[in-house]
Amino acid sequence: MWWKFYFWFYIVLTIVSLLWFYGLTETVTLGDLLSIMISVLAAIGLYGYVFNKKTFPSKLWKIIFWVLILGLVYGILSFTALKDTISLPEILYTTLPEISFGGYLFGTLITLPAYFAIYKLGQGKTLRKKEES
Repeated sequence: MWWKFYFWFYIVLTIVSLLWFYGLTETVTLGDLLSIMISVLAAIGLYGYVFNKKTFPSKLWKIIFWVLILGLVYGILSFTALKDTISLPEILYTTLPEISFGGYLFGTLITLPAYFAIYKLGQGKTLRKKEES
């Protein structure tokens, strides 16, 4: 039951965030498109995990999981003392407004269950399979 509530909460939060953030910008960069793609893939993964639907093969979910983790690590490092030494190629920057570390941490905590679901999909498991065993 908790997972279904979280799924709908995540979907609403993602839609509102995308509409609000990208409604503020006049141009969309490659980084913006990648960010949108990651949000959509996380939502698809969460859907597949919660509702026991096969969306993509397990191997692809493993790759998606590690891409998400790399993005998470980069995000955390960009707020630390390394922020002046680590940079992305300019083409990958987003037009999103800058946020505080607290805002980033809050967003990360909200998405951790979705990352867990994607990790489980990479293992070939869904919520129902876990409950049945």
